[in-house]
Amino acid sequence: MSVYRGQSYIDFDQASPSVAAAARQTPAKVTGDRARVLELLAEAGPLTDEQIADRLGMEPNTVRPRRGELVRDGLVVAVDDQGRTRTGSKATRWGRV
Repeated sequence: MSVYRGQSYIDFDQASPSVAAAARQTPAKVTGDRARVLELLAEAGPLTDEQIADRLGMEPNTVRPRRGELVRDGLVVAVDDQGRTRTGSKATRWGRV
């Protein structure tokens, strides 16, 4: 276990393989904006980042990192690239796993 800025975390480079594997399998907490994005995708997905931002009244620059965290945690996946932005560009649509 290591400490950074007062927070404990598992340093996967120094942890035993069994500790690292267990930590990776522990589900991440989903709260705040992440929970709002996940709930919306469960109800209305698949959606683009822009659509998520519009429906939640958030800025796209707030949505993208939260959605990226959900992808990293295996809770959201790219469904296709058939979405469109307001300007007509292709956009990835995201859905809940």
